[in-house]
Amino acid sequence: MAQTPLVERRHDGGYIVYEPQDGMLTRHEGVLVSGAGKCEAGLVLGKVAHALTATVSAQGTNSGGNGTFGAIAVGAGAVAGVYVMTFADATHYTVENPAGEQIGHGVAGAAFNAGGLGFTFTAGGTPQVAGDTKLLTVAPGSGKFVAYD
Repeated sequence: MAQTPLVERRHDGGYIVYEPQDGMLTRHEGVLVSGAGKCEAGLVLGKVAHALTATVSAQGTNSGGNGTFGAIAVGAGAVAGVYVMTFADATHYTVENPAGEQIGHGVAGAAFNAGGLGFTFTAGGTPQVAGDTKLLTVAPGSGKFVAYD
């Protein structure tokens, strides 16, 4: 016999609440991102930890290679700070996150997507040389809260 599913609407106390007796709090005050809309009781929030854009600069000791970047996408997994792109030759490179951990390898002209960063680096008329570096800086987020997605 088929059973009709029970659909319950949100109501006060209709979500898990935990208030431990050891002094640890499971709630605190925060500021919502502008335009966040109405927040109902029980809404799960996430903190904006990084901006959704990054800027690029070259190290002063570079050879002067003039490759270019398309739009840099910053998404889940990215952290605020400076990512270092180091060239092995004119078209091959590695990328390290702000903690100095390698997150991936790339080739000029092909899309790179790792560690929350996505971009395409295109070699220019003046090639990069082994050891050249580019710095990709992801700005810190607002620290405000949005509905968790």
